[in-house]
Amino acid sequence: MIQARLHLVECALRQALHSARSRATLRHSLILCLHDADGHCGWGEAAPWPGFDDTPLTQIGADLQALLDALPEPEAIEAWQQIAAGLRSPAARAALLDAWADLSARRAGQPLAHWLIAALALPGPALSQVASSALIEALDPELAVSQALRAQFAGHRALKFKLGVRSLAEDCARLAAVRAAVGPRLALRGDANGAWDEAQARLALEMLAPLDLEFVEQPVAKLDALLRLSRVAALPVAIDESLGEADALARVIAAGSIKVLVLKPAQLGGAIHTLALSAQARAAGLRCVYSHSFGSMVGWRHLWHAAAAAGDAEAVHGLDAQLRADFSPVALAGRFELPAQPGIGAIA
Repeated sequence: MIQARLHLVECALRQALHSARSRATLRHSLILCLHDADGHCGWGEAAPWPGFDDTPLTQIGADLQALLDALPEPEAIEAWQQIAAGLRSPAARAALLDAWADLSARRAGQPLAHWLIAALALPGPALSQVASSALIEALDPELAVSQALRAQFAGHRALKFKLGVRSLAEDCARLAAVRAAVGPRLALRGDANGAWDEAQARLALEMLAPLDLEFVEQPVAKLDALLRLSRVAALPVAIDESLGEADALARVIAAGSIKVLVLKPAQLGGAIHTLALSAQARAAGLRCVYSHSFGSMVGWRHLWHAAAAAGDAEAVHGLDAQLRADFSPVALAGRFELPAQPGIGAIA
């Protein structure tokens, strides 16, 4: 029989994380451990983020605990998905399904990425290394240039910047300074977190266009506005938070004007559901970039394995978690090498 434990985790970030919607200095999450009679443990994390999931963590904990008090032991993915469907929060569903997937991979003696490929009948093989962008969190141009040059020297092929926290003029000045410093070959990515209305977003993308950004995530908050903007925008537009809206992927595919999806498994119900979305999107010719929500090492490792299981060797994902004070995964030459241990690997 499977038993379960829940742990509350609080972590201070090394620096405040600014976005258009929030300013975070602390990160709270719930860690779920599922363990069987043979001593195997599977780990998952519920780490809701404003804009994706506004369910209070206390409610997520209560919902999970009510489910865990009478947890059966089905073997099929579909059965676990049905159990998870009763949870109102996608972050809670991610914790449950990810913990079960990790437990199953450990039982099978396989790294999670390999287990996911077999269980979901993905094309494979899993990537042995996953390329990562670097988050440049500094809002001051001089500091942003310094961080960008360090990331470039470390081998990162893409840099990500939060937009909409300060004025558009300040955003443009900061990115212009970075572009001048790193040169034309390094990809720059913006993330506005829905900061602007449609008129502001259209102007912002026009002003940023000379800097040749690879794409800008979620310049407006709602999907309808995002689809309208993507048809006329001066830069490619990516969808992020709006993937939580009903039938979002089907509408994006039908519209044909958004070519990049930013997928956060922690906010979309876990790796299993996200990989299914990714397969559907890639079959329609869309690019998929996996990204994290500044969760703990547990959530980060699940993201890492999901990106490896997706199998896109050319993709550069958002695995940079250097703001976390409790762990600092370091990329070598801008890449993270997948561990060979079963499941998500060792948890300190």
